[in-house]
Amino acid sequence: MIIQPHVENCIIHGILPKQEHGTLEISFKKQGSGKFVITIEDDGIGFIKAQEHVKTGHKSLGTSTIKNILEINSKLTGKKQKVTMSDKSTADLRNTVLLLP
Repeated sequence: MIIQPHVENCIIHGILPKQEHGTLEISFKKQGSGKFVITIEDDGIGFIKAQEHVKTGHKSLGTSTIKNILEINSKLTGKKQKVTMSDKSTADLRNTVLLLP
């Protein structure tokens, strides 16, 4: 459930506007001392171009809800949980990383 809004955003705002087939990759990795990293990568149009297609006043409730949940979990557990998103335009891939303890 935590990755669903991010995967949906990759498809709707990244891949569909390309008007051609795209690629979406999701990986799950355990790193170091109990950290769990979820990486979502796509070859869509990218965050910058996707912002041009977003309707004025549109607010992404799904991703902001997940961010709030991770913040609450971080406070309750004392372990930092976060989401980072980057536009890797030069590499022709976009990614979202969720870091969970």
